Amino acid sequence: MVLLPQAVSLILCERASAHVVPETWSLLGIFHRRRYPAYPAPAEPLSAYSLLYDGWGEGTMELQVVRLQGGQSVYRQRRWWVLRQRFQWRHFEMKLRRCVFPERGEYLCSLCFDGRSVAERRFELF
Repeated sequence: MVLLPQAVSLILCERASAHVVPETWSLLGIFHRRRYPAYPAPAEPLSAYSLLYDGWGEGTMELQVVRLQGGQSVYRQRRWWVLRQRFQWRHFEMKLRRCVFPERGEYLCSLCFDGRSVAERRFELF
């Protein structure tokens, strides 16, 4: 049986960094709106970060970016994820590699575990 983790939020940023001591994370360049001089926007390194709580089981964690006008999927990435301990906080980061935004507008970034929604974040490109 799979129990979905609860997400505090889904945050988009330029870079997420883990620090061993004292077990903290730094998020650099957090955004919910972003400007590009021309479209399609060139691929650049971005990260999606979520703080997850609880959950149990194993399955596919999937991050998808969809352009809301027209519903075009512009990015999808999957990773096998294992949750072996209940009632624990977990940091989750997925680096978006080669994500090209075709044009300005509103987008939706979705995080799913085994096909079920965990978190979403709307953002705008202009």
